[in-house]
Amino acid sequence: MCIKNLDKQKDMLCLLSKCKPAMRKAILSKADKNLVAAICQTIHNMLEGNLSINNNDFKNLKKYKKTFRKLIEKSKLKNKKEILIQKGGFLQFLIPAVISGITSIISSYISNKKSDQE
Repeated sequence: MCIKNLDKQKDMLCLLSKCKPAMRKAILSKADKNLVAAICQTIHNMLEGNLSINNNDFKNLKKYKKTFRKLIEKSKLKNKKEILIQKGGFLQFLIPAVISGITSIISSYISNKKSDQE
C-alpha cells in the first residue's frame, strides 16, 4: 500500500478514532480494502518504529500487540475485517497517537513528489 492511500483514508481514520464502538463496527463491516489496508499500514509503520508514540499511548496499545501482529500478516481481507470488528477498540488509542506521524509522512511524500516534478 502506498502513501497515497493513507492520504485518502486519513479523514476516515480520524472518524474511526472518535466514533462510538457501535458506529466503528458498522463502518468497519462495510469498509473497503483501502481502509483496511490503511489501518494495517499504520500498524505496520508503528511496529517498525517509523511512527513514534509517547509512553502513555504505548501503555494503552501494549495489550493489543498480538492483534497488531495478526493484522500485518498476509491474510485475506475478510479475516482482517473480522479482527478489526471484534478487537477494534484499539483504534481510539492508535489513530490519535500516530496521526501526527502519518501527517508528516504524507507531507514529506508530497513535497518530494513536487520537487521531482520540477
